[in-house]
Amino acid sequence: MSFRSGDHAEPRCLPDIHAVLPAPEAVPAEPEVRAAGRIVLVGDIAAGPQPAQVPDLLTAQDGPRRPDRRRRGP
Repeated sequence: MSFRSGDHAEPRCLPDIHAVLPAPEAVPAEPEVRAAGRIVLVGDIAAGPQPAQVPDLLTAQDGPRRPDRRRRGP
């Protein structure tokens, strides 16, 4: 499983994992997600039942990069 693959495909969003381990384990296997150039994680990632395991899985799988804190829009 990788949270980064090709550089030219559209990104996919994985929102609000809420530290539930089956979500980041299962979602990358979906064909549409596998074809994504990047997986963008948004919302709550480590607040929930498995707060240590989810970030460990994500960082072990070439995931997450530093958040983009630039403001969007006006």
